[in-house]
Amino acid sequence: MPTGQKLPTVEVSRHSHGAGADGERAVSKLHAFASSDVADFPIPHGREEEWRFTPLNRLRGLHDGTAAPTGKVLVEVDAPAGVTVSTAERDDPRVGRAGVPPDRVAAAAWTFAESATVITVPAETAPDRPITVRLHGEAAQGAAYGHLV
Repeated sequence: MPTGQKLPTVEVSRHSHGAGADGERAVSKLHAFASSDVADFPIPHGREEEWRFTPLNRLRGLHDGTAAPTGKVLVEVDAPAGVTVSTAERDDPRVGRAGVPPDRVAAAAWTFAESATVITVPAETAPDRPITVRLHGEAAQGAAYGHLV
């Protein structure tokens, strides 16, 4: 996964919904920079525009690096026939393809997650019911990091 990349800005018309003629959306200030390295992001203090409505004390250290990975994310998937669920290690090419973390908390999740749960719906498959995914931690204390692809 690339580190410290500047994300492209998309030019849009002054349409009331913010989308251009082709439906593309502008990249906001929140998504102008991305990196998989936690150190590339300053520790938020709540005065920054993008963090001002976030009650940082409720993040229990996810934002400042004090939330050591002590737990595990448990994933339960109820999938219809034709849909596969597997676990992939970090070096699997499917892990990390969805994007580069846009903030410090997401970068920490990328850094500390040991594997990812991969749900695959083949191109020609038409599931007869929704896929239900339930994520939860082992305990209320500590932190747990995981990925879902």
